[in-house]
Amino acid sequence: MTTWRVVCVKCPKCGAVFWIRQLMTCGYAEKDADFRPHYWGINPLDLMVHVCPNCGFAGTDSDFEEIGEVEDALVEVDAPANVKFELLARRYLEEGRYYAAGKAYHRAAWYVRSCTLSGDCQVSQLEEKYLRKAIVCFKEALKRGQVPRDEKAIIVYLVGELLRLCSEFEESIKWFEKTLAMQDEMSEDVKKWLLPLARRQKRLAEERNPSVVLINQNHRASRLREVKRGTFKRLTAPSTCLTITADELLRNIKASRQGRAKKPLVRQRPLSSWEIKEVIRYLLRMYNVTRKAKQSDSKRKTTMG
Repeated sequence: MTTWRVVCVKCPKCGAVFWIRQLMTCGYAEKDADFRPHYWGINPLDLMVHVCPNCGFAGTDSDFEEIGEVEDALVEVDAPANVKFELLARRYLEEGRYYAAGKAYHRAAWYVRSCTLSGDCQVSQLEEKYLRKAIVCFKEALKRGQVPRDEKAIIVYLVGELLRLCSEFEESIKWFEKTLAMQDEMSEDVKKWLLPLARRQKRLAEERNPSVVLINQNHRASRLREVKRGTFKRLTAPSTCLTITADELLRNIKASRQGRAKKPLVRQRPLSSWEIKEVIRYLLRMYNVTRKAKQSDSKRKTTMG
């Protein structure tokens, strides 16, 4: 279950103070073969990156200084998680952090997949765009030695899997073969799950199959159940999800700062997950009280009749 708290933070770039929803806990049932978790409840990707409403700086919790409550503080930018992860990846690229940028682009692709899942289990054009950017960043990170030694084989496998999802089957097979050739560099625990997984995904690439599959099985039963349930719950409004680009978001932030935006900057504290639960409990209590009152009234009328 996804829970969060509300804290006030200071932007390290411009010094603006604003409220953010900080992720506390989350869980998942299973994963896709590129490690995307199937989260329970609200998608926590919405809470992992924060964008300053004053200057557009994107960062994770550790990038912002937590301060006490400030009167008239702003509220973080409310945008689809894929856009926020893209802004974060751009920042990492400017800093030369290719491994971190690859992970940010990959998570942007995860979010798009959770919002655009289709019955044929194929990735969308927007997701493929993020996957290809992640591939470039991971390759550069491996070349520059930015990937930790104990994660290197996993990232080599991941590059192969992302290439397969993008229908680059021949190159994908080469990267799966590289993974299988790195047995001596893997720990015993990693060998147990990574080698069988790499062999299975290599067979899918040889069959020219670009479908998204679960990490622990190659059939579509769970995937189709997910499709029937609909998209994951998310904190951004479904009508606005995936309809704005990173550049458009930055332009909107600039317009808000200059007073030219259609909507003013928000200065209302958001609710934490605990507070939302309390509101729901209160509404349910009120509903039950009203329902019981109506039932008692109907019984009294029936008795009098």
